[in-house]
Amino acid sequence: MNRLHRIDPSGLDPRLSRVELLVACNPYNVLCGERSVARVFGPQKGATPAQVEELSAALQNWAYVLKRDLAVTSDLCGGPGTGASGGLGAGLAALGARLLPRFEVLLDHLDLDARLARADLVLTAEGALDRQTPRGKVPAEVARRAKLHGRPVLALAGTLGEGAHTVPAWTPSPASCPPRWPSPRHWSAAANSSRTRPSGLCG
Repeated sequence: MNRLHRIDPSGLDPRLSRVELLVACNPYNVLCGERSVARVFGPQKGATPAQVEELSAALQNWAYVLKRDLAVTSDLCGGPGTGASGGLGAGLAALGARLLPRFEVLLDHLDLDARLARADLVLTAEGALDRQTPRGKVPAEVARRAKLHGRPVLALAGTLGEGAHTVPAWTPSPASCPPRWPSPRHWSAAANSSRTRPSGLCG
């Protein structure tokens, strides 16, 4: 995208102007700036500082060319969800799509709150739980809603990363885990001793 100079919209299907495009995405993922997807997720994927700067410049150029050639008036750099899927959110927004928090689209469609109200225990899972989890990740939202209904939550993960125990949605309280359940420290120790055994937190 660093070498992108021009977008020719003449081949766009005219039917796009007559349909409503709703995109379920993470609103915390923005295209440009200090919290851009390149800066937040690039290092997690192994990008060096130099590569992060290159990726950031490429996404900035992507936003500039989109706005210019597709006559976009919305904020493609810092708008919520514009950085989703590596900039796909900005591309869809340039075509007129509405970028919506995925919780509103997915969890409400599933009538999650009604299901939580009937539950005895709520299980949620993620590949890794860390300080990024509260920023638009499904487990944090599931846990937040479950706590509104007073339901205990067990979060399972392949790994517990930095800040996992400070996520507000499941920061354990003394009465969080039923007596027969292993404590969060047990799960954390198990995760550290075996890469193949799932870890978890309850709250």
